[in-house]
Amino acid sequence: MMDLAYVLRRTWRITWGHKTTWLFGLLIAVGSAGTRLVPAARQLPFNLTQKPAPLTTLTAGHLLIGLVVSLGIAALGALGRGGLVHQVHMAELHGSAPVGEAWVAAKGHWWPIWGLWLLFRLPLLLPIAVGTAPAWVALARAVAPSEPETAVEAALAAFLLQFTCLAPAGCLSMILSTPLRVIQRLAIRAYVLEGLAIRPAVGRAWSVLKEHAGELALVWLITSSVGAAWLILLLLPLGVIQTAFGAAMAPLIFKSRWVEIILRVGVSGGLWLIGLAGGMPMETFTGTLWTLAYRELNQMGLTGEA
Repeated sequence: MMDLAYVLRRTWRITWGHKTTWLFGLLIAVGSAGTRLVPAARQLPFNLTQKPAPLTTLTAGHLLIGLVVSLGIAALGALGRGGLVHQVHMAELHGSAPVGEAWVAAKGHWWPIWGLWLLFRLPLLLPIAVGTAPAWVALARAVAPSEPETAVEAALAAFLLQFTCLAPAGCLSMILSTPLRVIQRLAIRAYVLEGLAIRPAVGRAWSVLKEHAGELALVWLITSSVGAAWLILLLLPLGVIQTAFGAAMAPLIFKSRWVEIILRVGVSGGLWLIGLAGGMPMETFTGTLWTLAYRELNQMGLTGEA
């Protein structure tokens, strides 16, 4: 049985005692916490500058740009995850976590880790893609209808169809996300710590999950709760700042479209940087916790402290 008290204690000490691990936490945050914060903040009710977006279609160009950006972010995240797992492992074995050695390991592991990320993310996107396909077809017809007088009715039907399809697809994706992400985390550690190839690492992760489902569920609950609390702590002060800033700049925003664009870009960039700064220690903490939990569940030794 996992000594959760030891794992949590060592996670805290490594996170704050070996701050070079934050460099890899930053790489992970680039593709996770930093990119999640901006969309979340834009949905807050106190965004005074928000205006209704026009009805548009999702073009192939948008999809291609989004795909390229996502893959690039995933590559940085793969570097961060591989380096962090190796560095935490070294801290447990030898009490030190040399960043140079971890960086060499990260460069050697990034491609398979990137493949594992892609392997477990595609099943999450598939239900949404299939579920919303009819809505996008209807939306395209609404934008360019054969009978212009029916455009409003077609647009409304497309919106209702999209909502009807997206709700169950999103729920299915959320249900699948938890076990798939847990297996992904375990597979990455099996690959880095045990030197397994991708397919055996996935099999090893599945075996660990089946054997220690209860303990891993507790680890997942802890990391999810801490991450959610940390995100709320970041968003609340940002909401107050955004409200005050929006109220102060409202006269300029309504006078000039360019001023609005510049302010939106500036605010979004600032939120993204704050997300990176806040996500860096959080990603380091959660990655360290999963690594130490995997080590103990597989009896790799509790050598980090007397």
